Amino acid sequence: MAVALSDTRHIKSMETLDSGTPGEVKMDWGKIIRFVCQANCNILVLAHNHPQGEAKPSYQDIQATRELVSYLKPIHLELFDHIVIGNGTAYSMAEHHDF
Repeated sequence: MAVALSDTRHIKSMETLDSGTPGEVKMDWGKIIRFVCQANCNILVLAHNHPQGEAKPSYQDIQATRELVSYLKPIHLELFDHIVIGNGTAYSMAEHHDF
């Protein structure tokens, strides 16, 4: 799930960009960039679920998020947060300084 935020952090647009399979980290940078451009924003929040597990990001989740941040930074797009949902709870990667 991707959420586009305005400069004042209000939601401009939300969209499910992809669905994966358990154990797979799938971030299609092209879809993310298209979404941000269509929403005309420069702040992004991502979220995904762990349907069979806890809301703690995997090593692969953290690595993919860090890679995305390094890709977005030169084009002046900010990843505000990446939220993982599982077992009825949510984990903010930004709050835990994972990227």
